[in-house]
Amino acid sequence: MNDKFRFLEFNIGILMMSSSGVLGKYLTINSTVATLGRCAIGGICLFLISSVFKISLELNWKKNGIVYIGTTILLAAHWITYFYALDYSNVSIALMTLYTFPAMTSVIEPIWKRQPIPKKDLLLALIALVAVCIIAPPMSISGDMLLAVGLGLTSALVYSLRNIWLGTISNSDSGMSLMTVQLFLMTILLAPVLLWIPIEVKEVQWTALIMLGLITTAGGHTLFLRGVAYYEATTASILATIVPVYGIALAYFFLAEIPTLRTVIGGLIIILIVLVKALDRKKV
Repeated sequence: MNDKFRFLEFNIGILMMSSSGVLGKYLTINSTVATLGRCAIGGICLFLISSVFKISLELNWKKNGIVYIGTTILLAAHWITYFYALDYSNVSIALMTLYTFPAMTSVIEPIWKRQPIPKKDLLLALIALVAVCIIAPPMSISGDMLLAVGLGLTSALVYSLRNIWLGTISNSDSGMSLMTVQLFLMTILLAPVLLWIPIEVKEVQWTALIMLGLITTAGGHTLFLRGVAYYEATTASILATIVPVYGIALAYFFLAEIPTLRTVIGGLIIILIVLVKALDRKKV
């Protein structure tokens, strides 16, 4: 598979991932239950695809078992905190705070690999945090908006850690096998919440939940994971920062969410950071 095809495949995955904001905002069920639903639906979808096309789901549990379980927990935390950020704000703010994760990755990855942190990357990370402060209106310091920003940043941090950690072993496993196993592990991990948060079947927006499980989760995240296996975590993260642009556009057309001037300014700063970092990369 040549580099151009991998790049196209990766960007299709990014486009599919961008549907998470609109679909997540549309769902009114509990965010943890919604995450459980997307994992179960996505896992079943990938399992059926792998069965039909005879794709092996075998993983090296003896060597990488701790990584599989640890990154699964981080991914679950990422999705749950992101959905709660959507509950307390809107698609624009949730996406913009989440997509500070490329700047975080550019700083955390060299620390993880015991390499010196490039001063330019550190500066870009600090500017990204300033952009997040611009997105959050001052009048909401003690309100839901501040909580949403905090949840978005937490989601960004755990997602960054998950991608970096998983990137250490992804070359030895297929993206589909990793994603299928992680989705089933998360389903098992989150299933007990139904004992405390009972949900009436008729209350679930099944169309949105199924689309979230199939398009965003099974499709988008599997292709993104294949990209993490091919690119460095920082490079993959940078390429994925176009998601807020897609996501905010979808929110405008499907939810009639018009981003505020502060959101636009903060978002433009973040996108500028991405462009600077992308142009600085040698491997894209």
